[in-house]
Amino acid sequence: MPGIRHVVPVILNYEEGDPRIKEFFDKAKEMLGSIPEAIEYHHYKQTNPNSPYTHGFVLEFKSEEDYQKYLEHPQAEEYTEKYWNPGLKECLDFNFEEFD
Repeated sequence: MPGIRHVVPVILNYEEGDPRIKEFFDKAKEMLGSIPEAIEYHHYKQTNPNSPYTHGFVLEFKSEEDYQKYLEHPQAEEYTEKYWNPGLKECLDFNFEEFD
């Protein structure tokens, strides 16, 4: 198991069916998923009708250090500026570690 599982449920600024949703996640997979420190990348659509969060990301990292490198990577910074900031209405941010 990786050291950090980064889980981010989101609400976007776009209505269901807006083509910017696909672009938001396609670019995330392309840009964030290819950062070497991210050993796993997945995005999801929410199926629970009781949750206001419509989509989510799950990324995995070997260590906290790798997670910090990912955050500082130029592709992560570019994605944040071009897609995250304009597209995001609200999010939660969790970093989980396994424990016994």
